[in-house]
Parts: sequence; structure tokens; C-alpha cells
Amino acid sequence: MPEEEKINTPTLNYHFKELTNLITNENSMSSYQNILNDFLEHWPLEKVEAISLDQYVDIQNRATFTQWVENRTIELGSISGLFGSRMFGMYKRNGSDPLDGYANDELYTWNKKYGNDRNVAFSEIKKHLIDIINCSLTGNFSKIDAIPIPDIFKWKVAYLYSNERLIPIFQREVLKEIATYYGLSVNSKTTVSAIQKVLIDNKPLDLNTHEFMVELWAKFRPQKKKPKGISTPQQDQGEKSTNDQKRSGTSSYIAKQTHNIIQNKLRNMLIAEYGESCVACEKNYVDLTLTYKDTITLYEVKSDAYAATCIRQALGQIIQYAHRLDPTKKVKLYIVGQYPLKDNEKPYLSYIQKNFKVDLNYMNIDLT
Repeated sequence: MPEEEKINTPTLNYHFKELTNLITNENSMSSYQNILNDFLEHWPLEKVEAISLDQYVDIQNRATFTQWVENRTIELGSISGLFGSRMFGMYKRNGSDPLDGYANDELYTWNKKYGNDRNVAFSEIKKHLIDIINCSLTGNFSKIDAIPIPDIFKWKVAYLYSNERLIPIFQREVLKEIATYYGLSVNSKTTVSAIQKVLIDNKPLDLNTHEFMVELWAKFRPQKKKPKGISTPQQDQGEKSTNDQKRSGTSSYIAKQTHNIIQNKLRNMLIAEYGESCVACEKNYVDLTLTYKDTITLYEVKSDAYAATCIRQALGQIIQYAHRLDPTKKVKLYIVGQYPLKDNEKPYLSYIQKNFKVDLNYMNIDLT
């Protein structure tokens, strides 16, 4: 069974205030994306695969992986609390006594289940960390439940590499209350991945994961009365600022990697079915073009974690590409993402198909 994390209510409420202040700032969404991109640029998978113990955890060193996850990305979800540094699997003591019930040497303390030697223990933790990241990158979240790293830490790591396919709330008691509200029968055996699936399935189309997190946290944080409803009306935002604003990049490290993986996998699938001579990659800026018999099929790949957003991002591009094609050919258009359409996204695609009168469809490429 996963270790239960205790909730430090004053700490969580303090971080809620910080999150609220950030989310109401006019540049809050770009701030979130900047923080996430900064983390992913500093800690891509290949760097984690080569990580050393002192790069993983150290004393008064903000550059370590654990410092990045706990403190330097705190605006993306807080994991601070009474569980402390034990959530990392092992930690370096700062003059404190060895911890009873744990393995200790002259510098480090770690959970005994990882081994009797610090190097053996770190090697085991590192293997688990890489497994978490790989599962998250491919969307195979159910496998993360069984990885023996404390929940509150491993799910924060999973979120950071998930292409925002998880909601960044990590305290188990809060997650259980939200899941119960949405109709999931929760008990001690209910997994975090099952709860996260419920949250993702109920995420409104007009909210990104950060906005949804703040809305949920405001209503379900500890010592707050359970709400009657989850939706709140959007307030008039008034006149928009016309001052120069710093904006984040349009895609993160994960997004770029995901786009390339989807594109390559789809290309191989098309070549296997139609032959390499029928498939063009990046021809006239189109991700993939299939020319077969009297039909030209264009595929525009998007890496967003939600099908509706992929459609919104790709729609203008793919129609622009289509209008340049030979009018004597039949044209089909596909927008391609990693995840299938959710039930609340299907009417959006149906509306486009009906009103634009274009042969446009969405397909997903499973990366698991």
C-alpha cells in the first residue's frame, strides 16, 4: 500500500494564497508555463538518467532535482508538509540525528527497502524515478501507482513530465474528497491514477490544468466546507492591458518531444500500410502528407494533452494547407494528438464537421 501523507494545513493554506495570487495575475498562465518549461529544460530525461546522488539531494543547494520538484516549481503544486525530506526516498542530514526506523550512515538517511548501502539505495531510487518519468511521458499513469516512491513526491514528478495530463493536486485526502464529489467510490485501495482519471474526465474544456487546479483547491482545500457546485461564473475582466507583456514560448520541451514521437510513429504506420513513396514528411510545412490513388490526406500533429485543444490549435493551419492543393484531388484532413477525444470534446468536433462542411477528423496515436 502507498504511504499516506499527513497534511500540514497551515502550510497548504499558505501555498493556496500564493497560488491564488499567481493565478489572478494577468500573466499568470505564461508564468506557469515559464516555470514548467524552465524545469524541463534543466531536467530532461537524459539528464535524470545520468543523475548523481549529490545532484538528486543535497543540503542548501537549490539546483538539486528534489529542490526543483519541491520548491522551485511550488507554483505548479505544493508538496511541502510534515512528510518532509523522507518523501524523496533518501535525504542528506543537516546536522540532525539518524532517524529511527530508517537506514542511516554518517551523511544520509533512507528507507531500508531500498538497500543497506547509500549507493545501492540511490541506484534503486534512481531506477524508480526514471520509471515514473517514462510512464508519465507515455501517459501510462496506472503503472506509476505501484512504483515504491512516496505518493506525494512521485505524483509531482509525474505531473511535471505529463504534458499537463494530470491535475497538480498531490495531497491524498484532498484528492479523495474531490473524487468522491465527482461520484467515484473511494476507499483505501483507490489508486491516485484512478482519481486523476476522474479529475481529467471532468476538467472543463475552457480551463487548463492549472486553472482547474486552482478552482478545485479553492473549494476542497482542508478545513473548507464542501461546496454544492464546482463551477463558478467567469467575471468581467474589464479593459485589457495594452502594455508590452512577456510571453512564454508556445511549446515546452515535453511538447516538442511528444510532437516528434507522434509524427514518427504515424509516419511509420502510414509507410507500413501504403508504402514509403506515398508518404511525405514536412512537405510544404505539412507534418505528413499521404498521396494515394485520387486522394490527398493531410495530417497535422499537435502535442497538447487534450484533443479539443489540438483541434483548436491545428484547425487554421490545416485548412490553409488544404486550400493550396490540387482541386481535382479528393482531400481528407486529420488532426493528430496523443489522447483520444473525451465525451465532452466530441460535440466540438461534430460542430466543426457539420458547419465547415469539410472532411476533417481527429485521430490519436497511443504512445504507451
